[in-house]
Amino acid sequence: MVIVINNTADKIITELLDRIDKTYTEQRKAKIRSRMNAFWDGEYPADRMPYTILDLAFDLEIPESITGFDRELILQLHSIAKHGEIYDDEYYPALTPGVRQVVLPSYFGCIEEHASDSVKVKSIISEPEDVYTLPEVGFTKESAGGEMLEKIRYWREKTNGRIAFYIADMQGPFSVASQVYGIEEFLFSCYENPEEVHHLINKCTDVFIKFMDEMFNIVGEDLVTIHSLPCLYLSQEKGIAFSEDLVAVISPGIVKEFINPYAERIAKKYKGIVIHTCGAMNYVIDALMEIPGLIGVNFSTCETDLEDMAEKIRDKIIIVSHNGPITTGILPLLNPLEHVEHMGNLLRKYNVNGYTIVINHVNTPEDKKFIPGMENVVRELLRA
Repeated sequence: MVIVINNTADKIITELLDRIDKTYTEQRKAKIRSRMNAFWDGEYPADRMPYTILDLAFDLEIPESITGFDRELILQLHSIAKHGEIYDDEYYPALTPGVRQVVLPSYFGCIEEHASDSVKVKSIISEPEDVYTLPEVGFTKESAGGEMLEKIRYWREKTNGRIAFYIADMQGPFSVASQVYGIEEFLFSCYENPEEVHHLINKCTDVFIKFMDEMFNIVGEDLVTIHSLPCLYLSQEKGIAFSEDLVAVISPGIVKEFINPYAERIAKKYKGIVIHTCGAMNYVIDALMEIPGLIGVNFSTCETDLEDMAEKIRDKIIIVSHNGPITTGILPLLNPLEHVEHMGNLLRKYNVNGYTIVINHVNTPEDKKFIPGMENVVRELLRA
């Protein structure tokens, strides 16, 4: 691969990497890794629970001449440096390739459809039998998956291996299959054409593993195997994370039949899994906990009822949860400190091993903006 040299961009990238190295020393990173390895083992060695504060403020001016991968890389490096200089949390400094739903479906030739305010994957299934004759285009340079891998390679070379990477947003096999098939038709077919659905999900599991292994090949031991949200350390020795957003709208029976066998296959290969969903996970958590190798779940406290989850999970698996700017309407809309207090109270009450992600936003004009000095309040609210 040929990298086009942009002297201005290269200079900024080098300066930001130097700034990150100064802030996130090898000792600091080693300490975070050690604490987080203990956390995933249920033995976090501190008098408080671990947390990350995600501050969405940004104040870097970049020359308009810097575009594309370089611009995105500089934005992330600046954010990482700034975070380490302000906060003393468990955030692990690493780049994130980002989110694009069509990445894995593109292996079969799927493309994106654009609506006025959204983007979705265009299905390539007309009849259930089409699952047996799916093309396998692969992750070519022209595909979304190939573009994502190219971004990772480009950033890896541009940063000279000086910084780690989080995995790209990885949709699990069930969700990928639904995108290839067409979501509504796919969910009906779980009942009407289960054999074809299983065949497709199995192929999507193969593709998931291919893409994961491509990221491992590019980044090696510096790949941090979590994506949502990309801010905490998960060792390759502990497992990997992926999303199954449709668990919010399916039954426990569908989970057991069409998600669990393939999630177990991934868990066996990568030594464990963390499952994320955008939506409520309450009704299917018992079914998900039947997956051998499930080490944790990730969700928002404005979409999934934390108390119900904590009571069901207790000390069985780990909870990683964040706040958000919207709610399902049933759950309260929490500002950052309310979210932290909610997490601390319920994790202690039910003896849950949990990680709190604090997204720094305001829900209403009356909410106070989170400021760095409030980190002491966060630590107190998350006392062990």
